[in-house]
Amino acid sequence: MHTQFGRGAAPPLQQRGQNAPNSFPCTTGLRPRVDLKAVRTILIPDPRSLTPDPRPMASIFSKIVAGEIPCHKVWEDERHLAFLDINPCVAGHTLVIPRAEHEYLFDMPQHDYAALMSAAKTVAGLLKERLGCSRVCVSVVGYEVPHVHVHLIPTMSLGDIPIPPPMAEPGDLAAIAARISGTGK
Repeated sequence: MHTQFGRGAAPPLQQRGQNAPNSFPCTTGLRPRVDLKAVRTILIPDPRSLTPDPRPMASIFSKIVAGEIPCHKVWEDERHLAFLDINPCVAGHTLVIPRAEHEYLFDMPQHDYAALMSAAKTVAGLLKERLGCSRVCVSVVGYEVPHVHVHLIPTMSLGDIPIPPPMAEPGDLAAIAARISGTGK
C-alpha cells in the first residue's frame, strides 16, 4: 500500500498500535484520533437540559411562535403566523399556523378554525399577488408536526404539485361512499 506517508506507513497522528488517551483503539493505523471526551459531551447531554418543556405540546411550531427557533416569516396577525416551509414543494411554499396550540384541525373550536382559514385566505392572496402564480393550492395533512398548519403552495400548473393520484375504480368509490354516508357496510 502506498500513501502520502510512505509505503504502508500510518499517518503521524496515530501510529499503528499506539492509542492516545481518550481515543478509539487503532487497528489499521489509518484512523484519526477521536477525542472521546468531546464525543461524550455531544452524545450525553447535561441532565439539566433534559427538563421537560412546560407547554403541553411544545412542538417545533410552538418554539417558532415563542421566538426560540427562527423562521422566514411572511405574514402575521395577533392569532396566526405564516412562514416559509423549510422543505418546500415549490418556491414560496408557506405554512400558516395558529399561535395557540391545536394538535388536530377538526378538533379546533369553530371560531378558531374559521379564523385560521381566513388567515390562510389572506396569505394565499399575498402569494398570488406577489409571486404571480396562477393558483395557490392548499393542503392540511397534520402528521408531520403536532400543531395545526395549513400548507399554501403557489402554482402555475397542476405539475407543480405531486397530484393527481391514479384514478380510482368506480366500484371502490361506491363502496367507500356508502361506508361514509352510512348507507352501506
